[in-house]
Amino acid sequence: MGWKQRIVTLLNLLEKSPKIISDTTGVLFSQTFKHYLEKEKVKVIYSDTNSKMLASANNNEQVTYITTKEIVPQFLKSYFEHKTFEYAQLPLNGDVSILRSYDAEAIVSICNYIFANNPHTLLSKSNSKELLEKAKEFDKLKDLQEVKMSVNAFLEA
Repeated sequence: MGWKQRIVTLLNLLEKSPKIISDTTGVLFSQTFKHYLEKEKVKVIYSDTNSKMLASANNNEQVTYITTKEIVPQFLKSYFEHKTFEYAQLPLNGDVSILRSYDAEAIVSICNYIFANNPHTLLSKSNSKELLEKAKEFDKLKDLQEVKMSVNAFLEA
């Protein structure tokens, strides 16, 4: 099971129930995660607008909102289950608090690299910079492989 699927399972995104998930990491807002949800046909709404959430509540819509707001107004909590996605919930082993100083794309790169190579890798202060460098190289290699596949497909056409 990949890291994105683990997050989907952890947050119960496949269940159609009214939820608001506060993303404190930025990972849920990454293009990689959004693309995964779209590919897997997992429906969520990205919004920080309370009025939009309230309209869904008034219409009894079974929707999941993902927001950057850490605090959800009490009037929404009576309809929506509120969850917070934090660094500690990232599906990585070791000291994930180190990732607080990284942006979401760097965290996604590290997740991609670790899950492609060794999901049991322990994250620590001593190896975090090295892992980030390897993750960035892994991303570049993946991009080059995609370009190569596109060129080959173009040449075969």
